Amino acid sequence: MAGPHQIWQMDLETGIIKTYAGTGAEACIDGSLTESAFAQPSGITNNRQFTRVS
Repeated sequence: MAGPHQIWQMDLETGIIKTYAGTGAEACIDGSLTESAFAQPSGITNNRQFTRVS
């Protein structure tokens, strides 16, 4: 979702969309899903162990 500097998730069965990661602050802070911060995230990948955002 553009704008709030967060990664969002959508439940395909219910259509519910919610925050997955990021505080909403524009910053580059590694951390847990609720402590991390992103600066205009535009890419995401996952290797089943880590999720990486660019």
